[in-house]
Amino acid sequence: MPKYLTQLIVNHRSLSIFYRFPGLIRLQHVIVWLITLRFWYVFRTLKRILRKRGNSSYIIDVGCASGEILFPLSRRFPDCEFVGIDISDSALEACTRLAEHKDLKQVTFVKSDLFGYKPETRADLVFCISVIQLIPDLEKVLKKLLSFLNPGGNLIIYVPVNFKRVIPGYHKLRTGWLKESDYGFYYPEDKNMNEADLRRKLEKAGASEIRAINCYGTPGKIAYELITLGQLMILHLNWLLAIPFGLVYFPVIIIPALLLMIIDMLYSHQSGNGLIMIAKKPEAEQSSINE
Repeated sequence: MPKYLTQLIVNHRSLSIFYRFPGLIRLQHVIVWLITLRFWYVFRTLKRILRKRGNSSYIIDVGCASGEILFPLSRRFPDCEFVGIDISDSALEACTRLAEHKDLKQVTFVKSDLFGYKPETRADLVFCISVIQLIPDLEKVLKKLLSFLNPGGNLIIYVPVNFKRVIPGYHKLRTGWLKESDYGFYYPEDKNMNEADLRRKLEKAGASEIRAINCYGTPGKIAYELITLGQLMILHLNWLLAIPFGLVYFPVIIIPALLLMIIDMLYSHQSGNGLIMIAKKPEAEQSSINE
């Protein structure tokens, strides 16, 4: 498929026509949610924390992409204030158009990288999903994220881990014919993280009350492999083959994949291919938000 469209799919970006019809961005979010189990886990975690914190929290989404998590969260908690930051012009344009379309006054967006961002006020909750594995100096990253928080505020991060495969031949195909996909950049298997290392670095950065949630047990792994196999195949086929392949493949696998994702959410896992870390900024912490 054309490189432009490939990058849109892999990076969760929107077609330019979506900016003229922002309702299509909402449809894009629905489709992405149907096939992305980590959103389910992260959203459940965020909801539980915000229910305890109350409805007037200030929340920062670091690396908000097209707002796949931020917008559903803002609809669930309309009295909270939300800020999404990202470095992508196209992602931020999609977010801004959708916020205007839905008249979401409590949602704003800022173009910035992590280290260049200077929030106007400290946040009660900061979340950063599938981003920190891409940035060198993890301890510095975690310290910066914690600096955005009020004392007693919560930090939630999600990272891919383990990269264990279930379906026979999937790994070989992924690292062979399909290896040129940009997925390898966003989920680098050669930069694996683990709970112990993240816990240690969070503690060194100044966090407390750290706990972990393992995601993507065996059912989730199978669902992920079924879905991404189809996505990767489409990205590597020409138009004449990609369209009929997608029309046949996804209707067949979507129901089994959804059932596997639901099963994965129903019980806790001792390990998995995804990891959510929840940490708290100590009440006595008074460090500068601009450090």
